[in-house]
Amino acid sequence: MRRFNESVGGVNDETQGYHETITQVYVRAVRGFLARTDAGLPLAAKVNGLLEAPEGRRDWPLRFYSPERLFSVEARLGWVDPDVAVLPEV
Repeated sequence: MRRFNESVGGVNDETQGYHETITQVYVRAVRGFLARTDAGLPLAAKVNGLLEAPEGRRDWPLRFYSPERLFSVEARLGWVDPDVAVLPEV
């Protein structure tokens, strides 16, 4: 993702571009949602269901991270563990 951002003129640094922790949190969210969703549903129904689920909310990661930790340089550049609540197991 970092390379893609750069290939289209984006910047990856301490304040913009790819964010490792947010990406990994949402990957976990999607996996968890799909694990409890009927595999036979059409893709559009799965996507719509995810967008309507708590995991589809933009602020979902803030259930587990303080803003200071989630939006830190450390969290942008690499994985950091949550500091508010434990992430759901997948």
